[in-house]
Amino acid sequence: MLRILTITLAFVAIVSGELSKTKEDKTLKDLEDKIVNDIITHKVMVYSKTYCPWSKRLKVILANYEIDDMKIVELDRSNQTEEMQEILKKYSGRTTVPQLFISGKFVGGHDETKAIEEKGELRPMLEKAHALFTNRVPVPDNEIIETNSEALAVKTKASAAALPSFIAFLSIVTALLFGVSFYY
Repeated sequence: MLRILTITLAFVAIVSGELSKTKEDKTLKDLEDKIVNDIITHKVMVYSKTYCPWSKRLKVILANYEIDDMKIVELDRSNQTEEMQEILKKYSGRTTVPQLFISGKFVGGHDETKAIEEKGELRPMLEKAHALFTNRVPVPDNEIIETNSEALAVKTKASAAALPSFIAFLSIVTALLFGVSFYY
């Protein structure tokens, strides 16, 4: 009887250990999927730590460019820092930060990025990735465009001289429709 109980307990321990390992593996797989998705989805992807001087310097380099689609993940703000660094090692060969990816490809850390910039190759790399605001296709007048910051901008040909008459027109329309008038 004692032997059956011992075998049963051992079986339960093995099964529960495997189940928790499976759950942990799924969590790590989900985390890896998220990291890979970010690297592929964003034109410029940076993994950094808020207190790292090299990370700060890399962000200063990148701030010199008008990058359209950049995501920065501060690993030290996550409760899965070590796991994320191990996953990143699969794609970059290192666990240290910062790590810069452009168009899904690992570029390097601060030193590599600085060297690329000093050779004049960083801007062309960002342009090739269509990561700069300057790469935008000209937008026809009066067309609404959406930027990465989710702000809407409207280009219009209305001149400064025509603007007061347009405001007067809107005031009349508003007064007629809603019974509200504006004085200016």
